Amino acid sequence: MNTVFTDITAAIEEAHFIQHDLNKTAYMVVDQQNNLHVVTDTQYAAPTWATFRVIETFHRGGCNEHKRVFRPVKKPR
Repeated sequence: MNTVFTDITAAIEEAHFIQHDLNKTAYMVVDQQNNLHVVTDTQYAAPTWATFRVIETFHRGGCNEHKRVFRPVKKPR
């Protein structure tokens, strides 16, 4: 069971907790009525969540928040 979020900041904090502390992938999803939920990858695999729309993915372990995401562009020879 999970909670419907009414505060986007709280939903992001929950997703970051799942991402960093639990070391799982988290999905921020909305249902048909646009209610906001945050679920883990194992929860999202269940048929219950099949009709929910993913609006953000927080990959397991986090990202390089303080580093560049893309590699530097190499100059042609």
